Amino acid sequence: MMKKTTFLFVLLALLGVSKYSEAQKTIVGSLIYHNKYKSPITQANVQLIDKSGTIIDETTVNDQGYYTFYNVENGDYSVHFSSDLVLKNFDMQDTYLLQRYLLGLCTLDEVQLIAADVNKDNSVDWKDYNFMLKNYYLQLMPFPAGKWGFLETQFSLTGVTNKGSVVDTIDPSTQGTTMGDLNGFWLPDDKKECYIQSTPGQNITALPGQEFTIPVYPGSDLTTAGMALVLNINAQNTTVLDVESDFKNLHYSQNNGQLRITWMSETLDNHQINNNTPLIYIKLKTNTIFANETQMFTLSNETQFINKNGNIVEHSTLSIPTVTHKNIAFYSYPNPCYGNSHIIIKLQQEEQVEVTLWDNSGRKLKTLHNQSMEKGSHTLDFN
Repeated sequence: MMKKTTFLFVLLALLGVSKYSEAQKTIVGSLIYHNKYKSPITQANVQLIDKSGTIIDETTVNDQGYYTFYNVENGDYSVHFSSDLVLKNFDMQDTYLLQRYLLGLCTLDEVQLIAADVNKDNSVDWKDYNFMLKNYYLQLMPFPAGKWGFLETQFSLTGVTNKGSVVDTIDPSTQGTTMGDLNGFWLPDDKKECYIQSTPGQNITALPGQEFTIPVYPGSDLTTAGMALVLNINAQNTTVLDVESDFKNLHYSQNNGQLRITWMSETLDNHQINNNTPLIYIKLKTNTIFANETQMFTLSNETQFINKNGNIVEHSTLSIPTVTHKNIAFYSYPNPCYGNSHIIIKLQQEEQVEVTLWDNSGRKLKTLHNQSMEKGSHTLDFN
């Protein structure tokens, strides 16, 4: 009787060890950016989810890029990732790479395909390309797919090894990407800076409230297959009316105090532009009052030119004109006029002067003067 009792006790003890070992499984995985082992996505949130969709546990990625779940039972699981980390990695190079893919000139790996599906319809096509180029870059609209995308991670836990403690390592190269970043840049280590500088261009004189056009030239001969030109607008002194260019399929918008312009060669071939050929023409109107000499636009560091190889054209310059207030003083009496009237004009230098008569409804009646006037005071009489 005594021997039988001892046997049952040993059997129960062994079952207890087996049950204990089942509860001691540890899951170890890592999360990196675009297969770059030196770029872990630290502080990302990680959820362990069972096959019923229940969240079993949560943790975060540590500074080395690893996450760990302890005491996981046998079963089928998936891992869900999310991140609040802000990376501004999307640029014209990504748009260029997507265009190459859509033209059948290159392939994309599985992480790049996730990054490219910015409208979140589970396909990569020209709709994604147009959203990148027009909606996101020009209108600053967020991607429908959100800010981040991650490879799906699924696994099963079965069996017991390691003398009661199982270490099952999930694919150590689980990867994530910010949406739109096909190139897989991780700031600041491996993203090249684009040193586009602006230089003062020609000086243009204008009257307050005058409409006129300014050309923007490359500072030197330029070879490019695409560009993103972003100019900060001096809104206090000017209003942009239109943008024109000899480039086909050039697009622009005004957003958040900026003039944003994009163009990409349809065939991805280089275009040669010499420094005597304007890239664009900006039609604008000066406000009623502006400083004597004003820079109507300043260059944003988002500006990029790329060549047919998809590389950023570095150390380029753009020539942006300044606008000088025309020093003209004039007044008329009586004003409004009903009969004879006199207009006195004072010039500090010789100028081409046009004087036009309008009625109260805004209808143009006649041009009173449209020719050069010498420096000094002049009087025009009309009735």
